[in-house]
Amino acid sequence: ITVGGNFTNYSVDYYSYELTSQAFGSVYRQRPIQRALWVEDQVTGGAMQLKLGLRYDYFNSRAARPEYATPEGGKVFFPRISSADGFDPDNPSAARVFDGSQARLSPRIQLGYRASPRTSLRLGYAQEVAAPDFAMLYSGLNTDIQATNTSNVFGTALQFNRSAIWEAGLTYLVGNGSVLDIAGYQRNLQVMARSGPVTVYDPVRNSMQDIREYHSVDDVGRIRGIDVRISQRVSSLLTGMLSYSYQDGKATLPARTFPPAPAMQLPFTNSHPQTFSATLAYYPRSARSGPSSSGLLRGLGAYATYRIESGSVYCGGLLGICNNVDGLAGNDDARRLPTTHRLDLRITKNVTLGGRALTLYLDARNLLNTRNIVRLLATSGKVEDPLQESVTFRQDSASFAQEANRNNVYNTATGAIDLTFGGAGRSGCADFVSVGGESATPDCLYLLQAEERWGNGDHVFSLDEQQRASEAFYLTTRGIQEFTGDPRRIRLGVQIGF
Repeated sequence: ITVGGNFTNYSVDYYSYELTSQAFGSVYRQRPIQRALWVEDQVTGGAMQLKLGLRYDYFNSRAARPEYATPEGGKVFFPRISSADGFDPDNPSAARVFDGSQARLSPRIQLGYRASPRTSLRLGYAQEVAAPDFAMLYSGLNTDIQATNTSNVFGTALQFNRSAIWEAGLTYLVGNGSVLDIAGYQRNLQVMARSGPVTVYDPVRNSMQDIREYHSVDDVGRIRGIDVRISQRVSSLLTGMLSYSYQDGKATLPARTFPPAPAMQLPFTNSHPQTFSATLAYYPRSARSGPSSSGLLRGLGAYATYRIESGSVYCGGLLGICNNVDGLAGNDDARRLPTTHRLDLRITKNVTLGGRALTLYLDARNLLNTRNIVRLLATSGKVEDPLQESVTFRQDSASFAQEANRNNVYNTATGAIDLTFGGAGRSGCADFVSVGGESATPDCLYLLQAEERWGNGDHVFSLDEQQRASEAFYLTTRGIQEFTGDPRRIRLGVQIGF
């Protein structure tokens, strides 16, 4: 019998706000806890083998959310905090209710049968749970809808993400150190978090209002696949492995009225239909083995994997970066991103220091620093869209002009914004106002710094300088870094044995 457990306390601190706007801002400090216990046993009788396991998972977000009574006498979550009637700044949590804890038992069973000295069959079933994603769980936790807008996605008391998986497999000893393994599986996604529109009661307006929430959805979809793997032991130290996977993931999207859409099944955007990988492993010699005590290969190990994956789908026809809308592709025959490939390498070195075993390691991901395209602009099907960039500048330029004109610093002939304020410099920003006439000193300082960064520093923000600044800001969310996968990452570390 194998028994185990883990007890995890998290510390999650998050702050994200712009200087001049609270829209889409979020701030929270949360201390969720997670616990798990599991037990597994194995029974063998003749050619049969039975493995039974049971896992207990517990999670508490420790989040408190604003909850209000509805006219029908029920209770509903709605993101009203300081704008709610009766809000007490000395007791801001008065209207909040804690999510509460959740716990679940997950069984697993696997039946094995040795059909011959070379062939083994297996059939298994397991239920799995995972804690909700913290970014979804706490999104907008302390954000009042009055300070943002209904496009802001608010977190709710999300359930465990749950799935059930069936697997059937065969292992065949080919001979000469070769092993062939074939497995087929189906994973049913029973509960998963997803963003979407909901209509809920607003206690201030005393009416129903459409907002967006992360909420747990039942019967999300299923993933089916086949894995084929063949491994070959080249020597007592060297092993190679080739593997191929085919996967078909379809999500169930129910019919909805806002916005109207029929029920349909769509491919998951993170589903890669075909994956091929090649692995070469050199297992380390024992610290006491080797031809000599000073041999460089003594205690050395290496594990290298080269992986090729077919591109995931992305939803064409929508504006902006679009390969992940609620985790779904835009249509069943959606276009696919380019194939990706990468080489990972891990090298270890076992040494003994002061009678204690140490393992030094180098872990390199994407060792060749391959640039893999993982997103595309749906408007162009590429990583750039000159038309969208031009439209963005025209919008920025119009916004600059409106505010500058309101402050009498706009040159209608050249489009330049004169921020010299007759030689007053930055102090001239004290009287700067927004288009609506409200104080906007930070906007003025932003414009001054933008001119100094993207212009010649004379504090006259010319049209060409405005365009360079607009393009630079555009590229913060539409630059190549937003469309490529992780670059090369190398970690060096040491593991100490006790």
